[in-house]
Amino acid sequence: MMKKKVMVVDDMPDIVDVVSRMLESSNYEVMKAYSGEECLEKIREEKPDLILLDIMMKPMDGWQVLNSLKLDKDLSTIPVSMLTVVLLTPEIIADKPIDDIENYILKPFSKDGLISDVEDIFKEEEEISSIVYLLEEDDNSSLAEEYESLAKAVNRHRKLMNVLLESTKTEFVEGESVKNVLKSQERMIELSERRMEEIRGMLKRTIANTA
Repeated sequence: MMKKKVMVVDDMPDIVDVVSRMLESSNYEVMKAYSGEECLEKIREEKPDLILLDIMMKPMDGWQVLNSLKLDKDLSTIPVSMLTVVLLTPEIIADKPIDDIENYILKPFSKDGLISDVEDIFKEEEEISSIVYLLEEDDNSSLAEEYESLAKAVNRHRKLMNVLLESTKTEFVEGESVKNVLKSQERMIELSERRMEEIRGMLKRTIANTA
């Protein structure tokens, strides 16, 4: 089985080296970039399976790098996880492309925590791909595309909720504003999961009828 390849992007070499060692000791292949510009240059030569992207970089910050990645059709499908000290708040969510990231990992973190987050991303990708494959095999490409979009959104928003809950533990974040965002996230997840269950039900009936 081929190793998963993870790109670590941070303008602090010490952070890149520490994260790289954590990943390599857990059998991941690592690509390193020390700026947003270097990330975009290297990624066109060799695409990773996941990008761990710092936010607080100069002159090109993580959000700008993320935007460039998602606007490029050849790079837009690579999952990105933000790796940052910046606390996620409702104010940040308001004008940032939160829907374009797979996770939001706060520094400092332990090796076990980081590896668990990375493994979860790959596990979720595999679970989604298995359903999408069956739908495409059944000539339901439109349903496959819908299911993939819904499932990825649900996974992202669940993680977003966890980070928002963590932010309420600080005195700098107003609990009421977070609660309002959480209610919105819960409603979105509920509706998406209901539709995903409908699609899985249709797939099960199709498989049963052809058995």
